Amino acid sequence: FYLQAGYLIKDWQPWFGYENWESDAANDKGSYDLYRFGLNYYLDGHNANIKLGYECFEAKTNISTSSDKKVNTFLIGFYVDY
Repeated sequence: FYLQAGYLIKDWQPWFGYENWESDAANDKGSYDLYRFGLNYYLDGHNANIKLGYECFEAKTNISTSSDKKVNTFLIGFYVDY
């Protein structure tokens, strides 16, 4: 399942997201949880905005051949529609 929520305060929007995937493969291979949170700034309503955020990906099994199950990422995005 996937959940995302945010609250617009003037031109700023804090947001949070959660995603869960349960695989049918043996030993839960491919299953994961994903957490995201961040802040949007709207330059021109929904026509232009900047997004900053943090993401934590947690696999249920090791990723590739490593013993790691977690990947942390900082996000920045720009959206323009004219």
